Amino acid sequence: MDTKKRLSLNLKNGKEELSRRALREFINKSATSGGPPSSGGSENRTSHLTRQEERNRLDALHRYRKANIELAAQENSAKEKEVVETSTEANPILPDEAKVSSTRISDPRSPKAQIQQNAQEGPLSVLQLDGPENNNSSSLKKDKKGHKASQHKDGWKNQQMKKRKDPLAPEIDLQNIDGKERIEKTLSRQPSHRKRTSKGSYASRTNVNPKLGQLITIDKRLITLRELSVLLSEPMVRMRMILKKMGESSGEDDYLKQETVELLALELGHEIRYKPSTAEILAATRRNTNESDLKPRIPVVTVMGHIDHGKTTLLDALRNTSLTATESGGITQHIGAYQVQVGDKSITFIDTPGHAAFTSMRMRGAKVTDIVVLVVAADDGVNEQTVEAIKHAKAAEVPIIVAINKIDKEAANIPKVLTELAQHGVIVEEMHGDVMSVNISAKNHINLDKLKELILIQAEFLDLKYDPKQHAEGVIIESRVDRKRGAFSTLIVKEGELKTGQIAVLGSFYGKIRSMMTSSGEVVGIAVAGTPVEVMGLSEAPEPGTSFFVVNSEKEAKMVVNSHEHIKQDLYKRPLRDSFESDKHKLNFIIKADVNGSAEALVQSISGLSHPEVDVAIIHTAIGDISDSDVLLAQVSGAYIIGFRVKTEKTVKDYPKIIFQSIIYDVIKKVQEMIELLVSPKTREVILGSAVIKEVFTLSDKSNVAGCQVKSGVIKKSASIRLVRNGENIKDLSIKSLKRFREEVKEVKSGYECGILLNGYSEIKVGDVLESFGLLSNEE
Repeated sequence: MDTKKRLSLNLKNGKEELSRRALREFINKSATSGGPPSSGGSENRTSHLTRQEERNRLDALHRYRKANIELAAQENSAKEKEVVETSTEANPILPDEAKVSSTRISDPRSPKAQIQQNAQEGPLSVLQLDGPENNNSSSLKKDKKGHKASQHKDGWKNQQMKKRKDPLAPEIDLQNIDGKERIEKTLSRQPSHRKRTSKGSYASRTNVNPKLGQLITIDKRLITLRELSVLLSEPMVRMRMILKKMGESSGEDDYLKQETVELLALELGHEIRYKPSTAEILAATRRNTNESDLKPRIPVVTVMGHIDHGKTTLLDALRNTSLTATESGGITQHIGAYQVQVGDKSITFIDTPGHAAFTSMRMRGAKVTDIVVLVVAADDGVNEQTVEAIKHAKAAEVPIIVAINKIDKEAANIPKVLTELAQHGVIVEEMHGDVMSVNISAKNHINLDKLKELILIQAEFLDLKYDPKQHAEGVIIESRVDRKRGAFSTLIVKEGELKTGQIAVLGSFYGKIRSMMTSSGEVVGIAVAGTPVEVMGLSEAPEPGTSFFVVNSEKEAKMVVNSHEHIKQDLYKRPLRDSFESDKHKLNFIIKADVNGSAEALVQSISGLSHPEVDVAIIHTAIGDISDSDVLLAQVSGAYIIGFRVKTEKTVKDYPKIIFQSIIYDVIKKVQEMIELLVSPKTREVILGSAVIKEVFTLSDKSNVAGCQVKSGVIKKSASIRLVRNGENIKDLSIKSLKRFREEVKEVKSGYECGILLNGYSEIKVGDVLESFGLLSNEE
C-alpha cells in the first residue's frame, strides 16, 4: 500500500491526527533532492527548547506566513498555480509524489529548520508544484471529487471541523488553489459576530473572529490576557501553557505586550492585526522632508550624576553665566529647561527631577536628550548612582561627556576617577577611548567654557537638523498648575516650528497654544526646534515625557484624543480594581505633588518598593493641592494620600491618612516603614512612660504604695505596668490606684510626682523603675 493510501486510511478510521511516522516518510520521499525535510515530530523536539529558541521559532513562523501571504497577492497577475500556506494539521488531500517539487521550504517551527534559517538569513521560498498547469488542475479536481464522496459517506468532515488543532504540529496544506479564489472563500467563511450588550463590550472596538486561522483586527493597543482569551475563543489554561513555553508569565488581568499578543495568537493558529491609530494615520500624511529645507537644530543636554557631586551647582553656574542684565532683580523662571548662549549658538539644558524621570521618558520612547553630561566628583569617584546614570544614558543611546568636578579640592584624584569610569565602559579620550571629558570646578567657574565647547563639538558630530516647514513635534518636560493662571507646561520642540494659535495634541487632551515664554522670560510667537518654552492657557497639565504634535484642525485633534480615551480609562481602573481583588496586604496610595516631574519620580520610587506579602498600588496621581475628591477616593479605597510640597484645600475635612513631605527620600523611608508594619505581628508593645520609686509607704493592710516621680512619657492607670530592678524585668502588673496628692487620677505626665498602688503585689524597693506600656495594633 503506498503512502498516500495509508494516510487516507488513517483519516477514514477517525483518528485525530496523522501518523507522524507515515507523514515523515511521505515528506522525505517527496523531497529527495530538496533541502532538509519539515519535521513531522516538531512537537517532541520543541518540548525541550529554551525560551530564546522558542521565540526564534515563533518569529520564523511569523516570517514564513507573511511570505506566503505576499506571494498569494502576486498570484492574480502572474496566474501561477501555487500551494496554499500550511495549516496546523495534515490535510487529507495530498498530491502524488511525482508532483512535489524539490524546491521546498522546511517547516520553520522545527528547531533544526529555525537554526538553518537564522544562519542563512535568506528570503523564504514557497512550496511549488511542477508540471503543466492543466494537469495539476485536473489531478486536484479528481482528488477533491473522490475526497468529498468519502467525507459524505463517513461523516469525517463534520467530526474534523469540531476538533482543535495542535498549534505545535507541522502545518502542511498542499491545496492548489488560486490566490484570489482562496481570499474570496476566506471572506465568505467569516461568521457573523454576536454583539455583546454589556458595558465595556468588545464589539464596539474589536473585530472578533474566533474561527481558527482567520485574520483578527484589533484597534485596542492594550489588551489583557482575559480579553485576548475571549477574543480568540481560547481557554485560559491553554493560553497560559503557551505563554509559559514562550518564557512569559502573566496574570489574567495583566496587560500584554503587542509582540506577545501577536506571537500568542500566531501559536494558536490566528493572526492579529492592529488597526493604525489616528495619530499614526496623521503622521503618515505628513510632508516628506526635503534635504534643502533642513536647518541646524539646537542640541538638548541633560546633566546627570550623584546629588552631592555638583550637578545642581553646575546647572546654576551655567545659567548664571548666561543671565542678562534684565534679570538682575533675582527673579528666575522655574521652567525646567533653559538655554545658554555660546557666541552665536545656543545649548538647551534640561533640569530634570533626577534619574527616575529620565528613565520614564526613555521607557515611553521619548528620546528628549541629545547629549548627557555626566558629573563625577574628583574627590569621591564613581558610586552607585553614577553607574545608574551611565546605564540610563547607554540604554537611551545618548553620547556621554564626562565632567570631572571639584578639581580644586585637595583630595581630588582624577586618575582614580578615570580608571573607575573605564571599569564601567566609559573610556575617555585621554585613555585612548571615544568619550570626551573635561576637568572643571562648577563652584569657581573653572573650564565651563571648555565644557560648552565640547558640547557644541559633539552636537556638530551628531549633525542635528530639523525641517522648519514640518508640523511641530516635541516632548513635555514639566507641568504644573497655578490656582489663578491655570495649567503650565514646559516643552521642547524637536521638529518643525511651534507657533502661537496652533492646535496641539498633548497626550490625552488637546489645546490651543495661546502664549509661549522662553527661559529668559521673553514672550515669543515662534519656537524653533531645540528651544524650551513654557506654554500657558492649557486646560490640563500633561505628564512629563508625553509627546505632543501640531494638527491642522480641532477636528483632527478630537479624533486623536478619542482614539486613546479607552486606554486611559483602562490604565486608571486597573490599579483600583486590583487593590480590591488581591489577597495580600494592601497598601494603596494617592499622590498629589507640586509638579508633574516630582509626581513621576514618586511613582517610580514607590512602585519599586515590593514585598511578597504586600501589594503596593498607586491608584491615582495628580498635581495640585489635595481636594475633597482626593479624600473621597482615599476613603473608598482605604488609601493613604501623599502630599508632596502641596497643601490641602480649605474645604477638605481632616483625614488621618495624609502624609505631607518635601523630600523624596523621606517619602520612600515612610513607605518602607509602613510595609514593615504590615508584615510584622498585628500588635506590638509600646512604652508609654516610666517612673522612679523615691519612697515606699506601708498601709494598714500591709500593702505598699510607691511614691514615684515620672521621668518620661506618661503613666496611665488603664495601661499595664512593669517592675524593673537593676535593668531586669521583675514582673508585669496592673495599677490598682493612681493618685496625685489625695486625688485619684487617670494619668500622670512627665515631671510630676504620684503615688502608685500595685494590684496584688507589694515587694517593691526604692530605686525600682515602673514602666507603663500598652499593646497597639499596626494600624494605630
